[in-house]
Amino acid sequence: MLHVVCLRQAAAVNAECALQDYDAQVVFGGGAYLQLLFQRSEITCAADVRSGEREARLTTELKLHLLEQGINVIKTFLLTVEHTEQDIDDLITAIIESLRRLRQDGLL
Repeated sequence: MLHVVCLRQAAAVNAECALQDYDAQVVFGGGAYLQLLFQRSEITCAADVRSGEREARLTTELKLHLLEQGINVIKTFLLTVEHTEQDIDDLITAIIESLRRLRQDGLL
């Protein structure tokens, strides 16, 4: 069940990123984690992930915006069976709001 919810929510964030023309996307990892990456190109494996100064800065800014909303993360969003669907929905809402704020800040 958690797997299905994660896939659905990752797709929702990616649809919003496409709609708003954000250079960002959520990838869903095997277990139960989501990761937001600041790139638009398709990611099919770890070798496709670009890292660098821009990614690091945007990740830091994203974490700060999420923290303002009461969500503390490292880089990935690890989800467990203890998280309810509402918890996951709240996380997705916070991610989308944080992306909007990054755009307002002129970073995205």
